[in-house]
Amino acid sequence: VAVSERAMTAETRAAIALCGRVLGALFYLPPADPAVVPLLHLAESGELVSEWPFARAEVVAEIAPLLTQVDWRDAHALAVEYQRLFIGPDALAAPPWGSVWLSEEGTLCGPSTLALRDFLARHGIALATRQREPEDHFGLLMWAAAWLAERDADAALAVLLREHLAPWAGRYLETFRQAAAHPFCQGAGRLAELSVQAMLEALPGD
Repeated sequence: VAVSERAMTAETRAAIALCGRVLGALFYLPPADPAVVPLLHLAESGELVSEWPFARAEVVAEIAPLLTQVDWRDAHALAVEYQRLFIGPDALAAPPWGSVWLSEEGTLCGPSTLALRDFLARHGIALATRQREPEDHFGLLMWAAAWLAERDADAALAVLLREHLAPWAGRYLETFRQAAAHPFCQGAGRLAELSVQAMLEALPGD
């Protein structure tokens, strides 16, 4: 993917980095993880959406009521939903790995995973995956985007988002929202949809 010499602004890179860090945590780590708990508190208070870099007014009104529905008297409900959406044991309604959406067989570690693995190696990106998990997990790609944005690697960031995320993220996030039973997860899915679209729009033109 060729990008123009016009680089992104520092403000845009910071926005992508912040969104990538937060969405990576929400989509990869369990709700009880020390990195997630503060984000849930921010969501409950409404600050997460009100301070979100890519939020648009018409979407904030839609997302905020969903994200604030985290009942700390029953945190177990969100943990159960995380288990159902991301772990199993039942088949996942919205698998978070890109190769499932890009391969005809819907399998893990397809050609798209291998292409991503090569891209990550060439750019020195080492993702801390769970045991033998493919690297094309949506949450992990959000972290990779944040890592590249923090290092002003505009060209590599454009390739990651356009070639390794955009071809499948829209279908995945739409299915994720439809499969989610907990309002918080529905809101997180919508926030992710908005953010991925905004990240792509913020990239320098071809």
